[in-house]
Amino acid sequence: MDSLTIIDKHQIIRAGLEVLIKKNFMDVMIKGFDSFHQLKRESLVKKSDLYIVGHTEDWPNNQDRLIMELKIYNPQAKIVFFDDNLDQARLTRYYKAGVTGFIGKLSDTTELLKCINEVRMGKKYISNEILQMLLPNWISSGSDLQ
Repeated sequence: MDSLTIIDKHQIIRAGLEVLIKKNFMDVMIKGFDSFHQLKRESLVKKSDLYIVGHTEDWPNNQDRLIMELKIYNPQAKIVFFDDNLDQARLTRYYKAGVTGFIGKLSDTTELLKCINEVRMGKKYISNEILQMLLPNWISSGSDLQ
């Protein structure tokens, strides 16, 4: 991985992710933006290999549309969505838009690094935290089978 872009409206989140990533991935260039709009204004010249997207100024109204635009501009981009309030409908929209990694903000750093590695290798990733939140909606408790 040569370049990574972090998109999150919270500067402290961007700074913390940058420190963690630089510590674990040598020779990576990291850019940070608070929104997709800022990314479009300032950085469309150089494409990133991986994007980590959290809460942005664009959130949540049209992030899926903006992710689709990013994928049109940079079809090879790999995208990890980093959220603490992801529901099944949004996960589906973001997946269809091109996100391949989903991780909760309460996940530990080991899981975040695992997610980044899996997505970098072209795999899909959903953290255990998000699966635990979504599974009850997908699996019947059995009471409705009677």
